[in-house]
Amino acid sequence: MYDGYEHLARVHVYEKCAAIDVTWTEIEGMLATGEVIEEHVFNDLMVKEIRLLLDWSRPLHLVYIVHHDRRLVVYRTIYVPTLEEWRPGFRERRK
Repeated sequence: MYDGYEHLARVHVYEKCAAIDVTWTEIEGMLATGEVIEEHVFNDLMVKEIRLLLDWSRPLHLVYIVHHDRRLVVYRTIYVPTLEEWRPGFRERRK
């Protein structure tokens, strides 16, 4: 994903990984198969994406910002989605 881009994960992401008992190595392995379920374009140079990862024991959402001008991906957070906020399948937010 985003070959040729630098990838930077905030400390918060590693802390969240520990809290939900998943390693960053496992996350990296799931990135290629994860599906982008939300995309917010801020301008031509920056996009915020939420990717659904399903190759683990439960679904995960990985939130990151892509800075196309700097060829940089910054991972912001990872969490286990809930049915309170997301529809079944975890691809669409509840309104």
